[in-house]
Amino acid sequence: MKKDIRDFHNETCFIDIPESFYHEENLLEDMIQSVIWDTATYQKMKKLFHKKSVSCIKKTYQNQISQEYYLWQSYTPIKEVFHVLNYTPYVNLEALVFPWMSLEFSANDIEINIFDNNSAYIVWQEEVIRKNVYYYFSHYDEQSIKENMKNTIYPFTQKDIDFLVSWLKYQRDDWVVLVWKKKKADTIYFTRINFLGFLKFIKEFWWEKYIWNFVFKNSSFLKYYVFDIALEYVHDWHTMKVTKTSIYGLT
Repeated sequence: MKKDIRDFHNETCFIDIPESFYHEENLLEDMIQSVIWDTATYQKMKKLFHKKSVSCIKKTYQNQISQEYYLWQSYTPIKEVFHVLNYTPYVNLEALVFPWMSLEFSANDIEINIFDNNSAYIVWQEEVIRKNVYYYFSHYDEQSIKENMKNTIYPFTQKDIDFLVSWLKYQRDDWVVLVWKKKKADTIYFTRINFLGFLKFIKEFWWEKYIWNFVFKNSSFLKYYVFDIALEYVHDWHTMKVTKTSIYGLT
């Protein structure tokens, strides 16, 4: 039986599940909600922007949690978003042209990001500053991914790169990989990781505290799902360190 769990980069993402395991809800939503510390904001975003946004939960290696929501401008008027949040940005975003934006909620602030197809920009006070540059890779392009990741001023070793791309073997055939370059860090993003790869991700980056109970309880269903994850990494004291990891789901 086919079930559509949607996808960050595509409107549809079908998984095959046995008929006896069919369920209406999307367990990715429930999993994300089980992690989120700011439940009130999550519920508000889910209620008002359901199926018009993607949620992301992030965790640093120091276990600082933040949540981010990606919204498509064509689906969700900017004015409506900020009216709901009772928030007024310094920059008149309605005067700018961009396909999508994100709102990241940390402990003390809201960070606004806007995106075009190849870059991300942070809305900082009264300025819009380029933050990331994106590189897209598709099927079976592992060598190009590695070459792109090596193209940096930081001396990442082959062992570092091999570790970071090791999740490739857990991806479905219709996978996508993004590498994005930041000022002080790089990130690699994988779509449609299978359940085995997701379990490795959970254990490798200390997510057990936040989602292990949910994943264990729902493992018979989740083993048919696919997952989107991202690893942010830096070069620190002559070694590569993964400083932040993210899990993407739906609001």
